[in-house]
Amino acid sequence: MTRSEQTVAVLIADVCGSTPLYESSGNFKALDLIAECLDNITRVVESEGGTVLRSKGDDVLCTFPDSDSAVCAASGMMDSQAGSPLEIHVGIDYGAVVHDRGGIFGDVVNIAARMQSLAKPGEIITTEAVYEKLSDTLRRQVRLLDIQTVKGKSQPMNIYAVFKDDTHVTYYVGEDGKHTVHPKDMFKASGPKVNIILEFGDRTIVRRDGGPGFHIGRAESCDLVIDEPCVSRDHALLTVRRGKVLLTDMSSTGTWIVQADGVPILLRRDVMQLARDGVISLGLRPKENGPTMIRYRLEQEERHDD
Repeated sequence: MTRSEQTVAVLIADVCGSTPLYESSGNFKALDLIAECLDNITRVVESEGGTVLRSKGDDVLCTFPDSDSAVCAASGMMDSQAGSPLEIHVGIDYGAVVHDRGGIFGDVVNIAARMQSLAKPGEIITTEAVYEKLSDTLRRQVRLLDIQTVKGKSQPMNIYAVFKDDTHVTYYVGEDGKHTVHPKDMFKASGPKVNIILEFGDRTIVRRDGGPGFHIGRAESCDLVIDEPCVSRDHALLTVRRGKVLLTDMSSTGTWIVQADGVPILLRRDVMQLARDGVISLGLRPKENGPTMIRYRLEQEERHDD
């Protein structure tokens, strides 16, 4: 069979929670639910003009002619599982793949798999390549979530999350809490590197420029665990990159920020650049010794000339 190369959006959808389902529902019921989920995914793929290349076990590998179709299909997959005990998580990348022996191969397939592994249940995670090819309407549903070095890539990648609508995702809030900056412009300027020092209770935590994202929330998997009812499981994310410190709120209760001017700003499902020392309070308006209050300060890294 002749090999051929094609530029496509590659989507990988994986079913979450299938293993405990066998125990809770029994083998036959679990198999029926998983089969129904995979059938739903396949129908959505076909309705958006995609092609299912593999449906094996708990995951589906498919391609689409463009990024818009892939993102719309991913959202449709989430909708198709409403009311089901099973959730899915999806990863998408865009670029050239090689068709050979009935399958597809290439870096894009590997990156889509990495994005799928980063996605939590119910999440759609994608890349800069997909974002760049999206229509303006769908771009408003995408937010820069993190910058990470993923396995197999030497340079850090911009990691994006896709939402069903644009009510939760707009633009970055500027350091004054008023102006907005387009996500694509956020990291263009490369200033001196900075570190952020966090103080919570008797703990002091230093996050350095260029390091991985720092998750704060109630879940034990978070880097800083704050076990309070007003705190979401994965409440907020701190990213320090190229001299900029970004705070991303991913919660329903929001995150309060107070910087040097003393004016409290409520951040909810949005991103803000921290440019002054101050206080972060998860889910509660900040007050002295509040149970979710984190003090922070920014320090510029010293440059060592050779």
